[in-house]
Amino acid sequence: TICTSPTATDGTFTFAQVPVGDYTVSLEPHTYDTMPAAQTATVVDQQTVTLTFTVTRTGSITGTVANANAAGQAGWTVNLTSDGAAAGTTTTDDNGHYEIDGLAAGDYSVALAAQDGYDAVAPQTATVIVGASTEVDFTVVVRATTGSITGWVGDYWADQPLEMTVQAVAADATTLTTTTDVDGNYSFTGLALGTYTVTVVPADGYTTSDPTNYVVDLTATPNAWCGFW
Repeated sequence: TICTSPTATDGTFTFAQVPVGDYTVSLEPHTYDTMPAAQTATVVDQQTVTLTFTVTRTGSITGTVANANAAGQAGWTVNLTSDGAAAGTTTTDDNGHYEIDGLAAGDYSVALAAQDGYDAVAPQTATVIVGASTEVDFTVVVRATTGSITGWVGDYWADQPLEMTVQAVAADATTLTTTTDVDGNYSFTGLALGTYTVTVVPADGYTTSDPTNYVVDLTATPNAWCGFW
């Protein structure tokens, strides 16, 4: 090192009375995330050489992808976009952690790439601040392969449960039948995902009030509740 010079408040620097010759000019490490490469300057007698360096401070987005039991999930791809353009991608480690750094300040959309066997996860918006890390966590849920329909049947006016027959008719016309227990509860479990129409077969002396039936889609909501009184 021949000499050093601090920058002024406006970012300028000066080396005065430098002998003629070739020089390498570089910046000392700083708190900036992106440091420019060194530059070469050839000093000629009675001339001034002007060099410009651009430094950048950035931020990062970090987080964890976990299941419903808070266990980190490895191998999930995290994608960033900014104004619709790709801005970064990474994959979660063995602990479900990820980090994407070197990001300019601004708003980003953070999204998980879809994986077979899991429900889709909605993207999140994150605001990056220079010199800081923004945390964005995701919870992933294993996609249900079967569903259930549960509910209650009772006498509205007497406010008491009733023992009645309940039917669930699938889209292919398959009809499932069960009976409420002494507390008026019923359930259909282990159902194939799809659409079902649920009705009560009123016992003698009873009619069902509105709604007289429910149409439920177990593909969208695997566990449905339908009450009748």
